[in-house]
Amino acid sequence: MIGSIGHISRTQKFLLFLMIGLFIQFFTVPLFGTHLKVYMVCSALVLFFLGFSVSSNGKLPYERIWIFSYIYLAVSIIWANNAALGVQLILGEIILLTFYLVLKALLDRLEIDEVEQIFEFSFRFFLYVSIALYALGFISIYVLHNEMTYAVHLNETSLRIFGCYKESVLPRFMGIAESPNNYAYFADIIFWFFVWKGKTKEAIVTLITLILTISTTLYLALAVQVFCYYFFGGKLNWKVIILCFGLYYGLNYIMQFSDVQLIME
Repeated sequence: MIGSIGHISRTQKFLLFLMIGLFIQFFTVPLFGTHLKVYMVCSALVLFFLGFSVSSNGKLPYERIWIFSYIYLAVSIIWANNAALGVQLILGEIILLTFYLVLKALLDRLEIDEVEQIFEFSFRFFLYVSIALYALGFISIYVLHNEMTYAVHLNETSLRIFGCYKESVLPRFMGIAESPNNYAYFADIIFWFFVWKGKTKEAIVTLITLILTISTTLYLALAVQVFCYYFFGGKLNWKVIILCFGLYYGLNYIMQFSDVQLIME
């Protein structure tokens, strides 16, 4: 896969650059009172190299609603108590729209197999870099016992240690993202992409990282998604039933350990 990246088209390279920038969520640049993220800079650069041309195959109905709502929000700053924050809101809207329009323009210029090639590479980058960062954080906490050396205080009860979000006693998975929930909504899409493409190993690894986020919201979302996938997708069979029972009894077993009980509490 790495070797094939060197032979991809110019448009694919732009898409890869944009996707990796999007995934590096934890890194920000404080500038003029704002916190620029990597994807913001990437989208501006790609827009420049595209010659400021982001023409696509027309606007979809939901896009018209979305853009109209942004215009309404921009106009609403007339009544804002803080004009500076209002201007910052408009700049944020422009940045988000720029990213979306650049992304859509790139997708329109590529064939589906070219898009999937870039998605798969960038998804693997996101997954395996996140795992490496989480492992470093976990080792710092539970093996080296020197978490404070590398920790970044997020609030009074939470620390970021590399890719691990230590919330009280919880070593939550956050990887390269800026929070466990931020990681979850990226990785959830990545998980179903690997399922769709039949990449069983990558799908299982992604699912394990999702479980390690210890996000109740994610668990609920996954339960609904899995239910829809198996019951409405006609994929229910004896293997799935055995897996469900296995997960149930496996959970009951690990709940016997005091550390796991403390985490669940």
